[in-house]
Amino acid sequence: MKQPLAIVGSGLAGVRAAQTLRANGYSDRIILVGEEVQHPYERPALSKEALCGGAPPVLCSTEDLNTLELDWRRGARAVSIDGGVLALDDGTSVATDGILLATGARARKVDLPGVSLPGVYTLRALDDAFALRDALAAQSEIVVIGGGLIGCEVASTARKAGHAVTVVESGEELMERALGRIMGRWARFQLEQLGVVIHRSATVASIEGHTRARGVRLSNGAYLPADVVVLSVGAQPCDELAQAAGAACMRGVVVDAAGRSTVPGIFAAGDVASWPLVEGGRRSLESFLNSQAQAAVAACAMIGCVNEQPQIAFSWTEIAGRKIQLAGELTGPGGMVIRGDETGASFSVFRVSRGRVEGVATVDAPREYAMAKRLVESQIAVPTELLADPSTELRSLLSYKVN
Repeated sequence: MKQPLAIVGSGLAGVRAAQTLRANGYSDRIILVGEEVQHPYERPALSKEALCGGAPPVLCSTEDLNTLELDWRRGARAVSIDGGVLALDDGTSVATDGILLATGARARKVDLPGVSLPGVYTLRALDDAFALRDALAAQSEIVVIGGGLIGCEVASTARKAGHAVTVVESGEELMERALGRIMGRWARFQLEQLGVVIHRSATVASIEGHTRARGVRLSNGAYLPADVVVLSVGAQPCDELAQAAGAACMRGVVVDAAGRSTVPGIFAAGDVASWPLVEGGRRSLESFLNSQAQAAVAACAMIGCVNEQPQIAFSWTEIAGRKIQLAGELTGPGGMVIRGDETGASFSVFRVSRGRVEGVATVDAPREYAMAKRLVESQIAVPTELLADPSTELRSLLSYKVN
């Protein structure tokens, strides 16, 4: 007897997978299990519009969601997978022909004195954003622990709203893992121009306060007063279900380039998946665009349409009103090439290794990004002098032949 397919996680990857299944002719029952009760929404907006009183865009309209004819277990939590049987926290269980894990990631926990005090927030879900927004409405001094993408987005949003903002980053530069040293330095300058105070190469000793957080003590003894403390020190893939089911996990569910885990019948996509990369290796990409792509590939594999697609990281962020678009990896071997003026209206930074563009970040240059992205995807060898010259059309480098 044919059993339904189940998707665990009602965020971007989960909804995209359901849409893909229907678009590819799958007409049988689809069970969608989601812990959140809200209509599926776009998470990148949590550190932007949602903190300013707006609502994040929805992933699809109610009408479009209804046309998918899902058995949506809203507010339910999956507790185990055993031989294709998915058990939920309400005591029910269902036999399936395949399970896609799209459970995402949670805010990474840190072991700090005072971390459990009221006034300390993380940001991964809509309820987190609403709680932080309410706190910001009544308070004025914010300390953000962690200078990664989300931390810097929160700092930018809060500072533009008029709050005093301090960022504490343990590394030498902001967002260095995602953007590389050059772009991290540029982003720091933008935030400092906005009025954000930044402590680099700094570690936190404790969050201080009696009944609620009132400040942050650094390891060097410095004290930073704070009404609100935002913890933004990375994400931890929610891969417990997969681990308990016997699937290999390595900072996420280990999958092949079609989203298949090491346990037959269990698939994974999105932030929970440790997906193979085009340039080698694997990792959770924590990217809206990659989550969409992975979900589509994994959904097709669930119904036998296997099309392996190693990933290139694609993402974007907005810092101090400037849009940064990224493709590939900006950290790694090779050299950096700057195209344009870092102090100007727009510019780009490329990482070139073995003559090929392995990564790019553009600032306020969507048309240039479209061509630069193709250079990363094509792995065409290009001379760095032409790449650095703004008068060179990037399109022309797509057909460049090395002598």
